[in-house]
Amino acid sequence: MKERNLPPRSLLAVEIEPLSSVLACSVLIEPSASLEKAKGISADRVLVNRDKGFARALMLNPGVRSQYVRPGTVIGSTVEIEEGVVEIVEKVETEGFKASADQKEEEEEGI
Repeated sequence: MKERNLPPRSLLAVEIEPLSSVLACSVLIEPSASLEKAKGISADRVLVNRDKGFARALMLNPGVRSQYVRPGTVIGSTVEIEEGVVEIVEKVETEGFKASADQKEEEEEGI
């Protein structure tokens, strides 16, 4: 990560560079709890393609003071992602969606 000054009460997109030692093609960067405790800032989860090298992450500074983030600051840990197609076996419906779907079926049956 490049050096950045995060203004108070701000949400900024910053460029990050995942570790080159990661073997997987895609990794998920999970935010670091220690960064939030130490500096009072946090990052979002980011899916990074190793081949592209750089990615953008959102950094949040909810405090009333600016926070300086040094170059090379670790914003999270990496989790390897298996690539491939994931088949969704079961669908989840909310009550409102289910009610409108049932009503549509009744209308179609009445036609």
